[in-house]
Amino acid sequence: MALVFKDVALDLSKVREADKDRVKKKVADLLYDEVLRYIAKGKSPVQGERDFKTLNKSYAKREKQGNRTPNLQLEGDMIREDFDTQVLLDTDIIRVGHYKTSTADTQGEKADGHNQHSAKAQAWALGKDFPKRRYVPNEAQAFKSDIMDKVQNVIDRFSVSDLEISADAINAVLKDGGKTSTVKETTEITEVGISDYLNDEYLAELIGDRLDL
Repeated sequence: MALVFKDVALDLSKVREADKDRVKKKVADLLYDEVLRYIAKGKSPVQGERDFKTLNKSYAKREKQGNRTPNLQLEGDMIREDFDTQVLLDTDIIRVGHYKTSTADTQGEKADGHNQHSAKAQAWALGKDFPKRRYVPNEAQAFKSDIMDKVQNVIDRFSVSDLEISADAINAVLKDGGKTSTVKETTEITEVGISDYLNDEYLAELIGDRLDL
């Protein structure tokens, strides 16, 4: 069984909580599209990897109408039906690749043969003189800088200042009537007002006209 995937961690510290799910979905879709765009051109989307070795003439003539671009049968099952991206639950991580256990014995093995992540796949490829065509980074690798620049551009479009992030956090407390509960020694509950740890002058400066102080 082979699972071939890369987990891409996002820094969403400057993104409002309300926007984070939207950003993660956009980045997941972007990474999917970018990997397929590279594959279609016979190129690796992985930093430091070479373009894919072209198909030999006889194979290309027999199987690809003479087209020698190694697009990994872009129309086939391994890419079209098994390659995917997903947002890992309750994280800021995008998983990219072949991670479905239901197809790990079939499409996953094929993907490992091309990407050669595992020692088993590397030994098989060496014995068969099968070229590496890596489109999913291993643990020590990353996607090419132009792809990651596009990822950062998506994040930047939704990024806000530290002041706005702080104001959002304070407003979340204020929605609860300006009170938050602190539990002491599991039994004693003490009500702490927002003014107990922020004075009026600082609050007014921080969130402007939102408070009637």
